[in-house]
Amino acid sequence: MPLVDGVKKKRVELNSANVRALFVFFDKDLRKIFRAYAEGDQAAIVADVQGNESINLAELKKMLSDCSMMDDNLTNVKLQSIFAEVNVGSAEEGIDENDSEMSYDEFLSTLALICDVKIPEKGRSRDGFEYTLYAWLQLQFIPTCRRLINAKAKGKK
Repeated sequence: MPLVDGVKKKRVELNSANVRALFVFFDKDLRKIFRAYAEGDQAAIVADVQGNESINLAELKKMLSDCSMMDDNLTNVKLQSIFAEVNVGSAEEGIDENDSEMSYDEFLSTLALICDVKIPEKGRSRDGFEYTLYAWLQLQFIPTCRRLINAKAKGKK
């Protein structure tokens, strides 16, 4: 049971009020990023009005590959594990039953887990996880994704 307790403790930390507040702070940028990559399956799901309100594993992988986020810590196998963990957690909580797609809220949980994997505890300051997440979002994830989305938009014109 110590392993289960450790996982529960980690989930509480990654879903703390401070972490949720960070996601509110960055909501505009994160929604723009989410929607840009959720549009990847729009052509396949033309009739589905909600098609750009979810993201699948392939779209998530593309996002993270495009943004150069995949590395020795965040591998394809680890990303698949995170995607499954978030989807199972949401299904258990009765939030979302679709295991092949994730909602925006699930995407936020996924970002917290990705940050946790990319920046191991031994490489963090002693401050709470929210400081690590803030720095990662502010300095790496959002600027990189924003730059790519803007370049993609200019290429379409």
